[in-house]
Amino acid sequence: MKKLVAVLFGLLVVATGLVAATTWAVTSVRRYNSDSYGYSWTEIGVKYDVQHPYLNYYITYRTGGGGAYGAHVLTGVTIIPDPNGAETIVTIDGYHKVVSSAGWPYV
Repeated sequence: MKKLVAVLFGLLVVATGLVAATTWAVTSVRRYNSDSYGYSWTEIGVKYDVQHPYLNYYITYRTGGGGAYGAHVLTGVTIIPDPNGAETIVTIDGYHKVVSSAGWPYV
């Protein structure tokens, strides 16, 4: 029984050391797109492990927006989340779409 307790305690110490060794950083990824009708932008926030940024990360927020140029009218903005980012679809004049997307890993 004492051996089992010692082994479990040792595993706990090792696991705690591995968790404590993780250094986290935060960043944001922004992407834009535009044409003669208007523009679209998408942004995501990412918290990532500095040593393993593409394997150990979390998307903290997803946002987006856009607008219309000149006499064109903005008729809708849709933000579609996906597991590694987001996509923003801006509808102008009821039919024209301007799309932007941002994702992680950013390469």
